[in-house]
Amino acid sequence: MLSTDFIAECADRSPLDFESHGLVSLWEIMRYQGWRIVAVVEFLRELKDLSTFRINSGLRDSLVSIADLNDLVWGRFNWCRDECRFLELTDTCDRLNNQTLVKMRDGITYAELQTEAMVLRDSITNQLRKRSFAFVPADKAKFQYELEKNWGTIWGKFRKAENDIKEGVECYCLERNTAAVFHFMRVAEHGMNKPRGVARDRVLGFYRSLVADLQAFRVEYRNHVMHTRTSYDDLQAARVMRHVHDFMERLASRK
Repeated sequence: MLSTDFIAECADRSPLDFESHGLVSLWEIMRYQGWRIVAVVEFLRELKDLSTFRINSGLRDSLVSIADLNDLVWGRFNWCRDECRFLELTDTCDRLNNQTLVKMRDGITYAELQTEAMVLRDSITNQLRKRSFAFVPADKAKFQYELEKNWGTIWGKFRKAENDIKEGVECYCLERNTAAVFHFMRVAEHGMNKPRGVARDRVLGFYRSLVADLQAFRVEYRNHVMHTRTSYDDLQAARVMRHVHDFMERLASRK
């Protein structure tokens, strides 16, 4: 049986905003949502086992006793409903609100309670099968986790490039390779804006050598991706990322 401390710990976990966090680790998913699912499913298993035990004791069509209702059912069902709402398991919430809790208020037999436990568990399982998560291999995930370490100095000097840097790395991790090339070429565009003002003459020679180095690369990649002429594979996307990173890093060191 689940301890009250475990249930309280699950309830205290803050929701994880996947959209604002971008890529997240499997541990983060388990920490913020996985244990809540485990707790709910385990409660329904306990409920089914209790009902089965009472049915085997000859109480199949008997109403669930006040003792069982107070000990296991009422408070835990309300908690289960709150957890399903948190997890956005809407079908299960609807079943709980419109059928399970109504039956419990009107009087529910052990056979009906057993059925409700099984139906609710199946409902959760069916909804979870429709939740999709992208798997990122460890050798690619490291680019996401080392994002600030590798690119922080660059976007510190080229603030407008920060969003495309993050999008480019995330697209590469998710194997959206052509999209990654698109974003990295946009990053390079920020670097190719020629310096202005007093510092212009001082860095122009250095800058020209870098731009000359990138121009052929730009024709090969940027012009094609902008005009939908081709798609890119993993190795090409990785090459673009490295080249743009080195180009921008050299620029940032002199800005």
